[in-house]
Amino acid sequence: MSYNQKKMSEIADKIIKSMQDHGTDWIKPFTTLSNLGGTNLPMNVRGTYYTGINSISLSLDRIDRGFNSNTWLTFKQVNELGGQVLKGSKSVSVCFMSPVTKQLDNGDVEAYSLLKFYNVFNVDQTDLKLEQKQVKALPEVEKLANIEKYVANTKAKIKHEEAGRCYYVPSSDIINMSPLDTWKPTSNSTAQQNYYSTLLHELIHWTGHQSRIDRFKKFSYAEEELIAELGSGLLCNLLGIAKEPSDQHAKYLNSWIKAISDKPKALFQATAQAQKAINLMEELQQVKESKVA
Repeated sequence: MSYNQKKMSEIADKIIKSMQDHGTDWIKPFTTLSNLGGTNLPMNVRGTYYTGINSISLSLDRIDRGFNSNTWLTFKQVNELGGQVLKGSKSVSVCFMSPVTKQLDNGDVEAYSLLKFYNVFNVDQTDLKLEQKQVKALPEVEKLANIEKYVANTKAKIKHEEAGRCYYVPSSDIINMSPLDTWKPTSNSTAQQNYYSTLLHELIHWTGHQSRIDRFKKFSYAEEELIAELGSGLLCNLLGIAKEPSDQHAKYLNSWIKAISDKPKALFQATAQAQKAINLMEELQQVKESKVA
């Protein structure tokens, strides 16, 4: 087993254990908001949020190991800030895709990405006294208005014709959502938040259409559900709303565990696709101002 395969297996095993120990609640660490109601996702010392598998893995580590801080940094960064890593502290691995180019015999240049790993420590594992970045939640009315605008900017076709049913149909490129007045609050979220978190799940599916990411032929239905659940969970946290596991989440949990156990790379592929979907939706938020003649 190569170094990269070993690191992928370590992260996959951690997530499988969380699925086995907590069932559908395994998503809570990266979907639960901060004490102030804002986003609770892990970030580096520069204040940039981790994405994809790193966001999920570090969120699980923070909860499992009882860290209060969301901030992670390398051993070198700790030293550069004049601090020290506390004795006995164990680092965790994060990964990134490094762009690489290769000159072919025919003179063409081939571009691809190389998976690399490095180790980080939580601020709580150091003697540094860094100010914890806290993102406060917006008032509920303003928050929901922003999410409605976020959804509208995608220009997705959304209908409300079948109460009690939410789904995306690739052939017609239409999302059906149960009308807002049919939703009820749960222990962790309001009726409106449950509506929008489910809509974000369907919008992640929507990004897979052949006119966008063109994802559906490459992944099974269960894998697609994992992509949508991961993507919507991260989006909910970024947008400041709580998320309950979807019905599909419970249905496919055991198949996800098996698939990841058999092929750890499948988890990395799913999180990469979820992040790709989020990136596309973020790009659609970039509203271009019309030029004034």
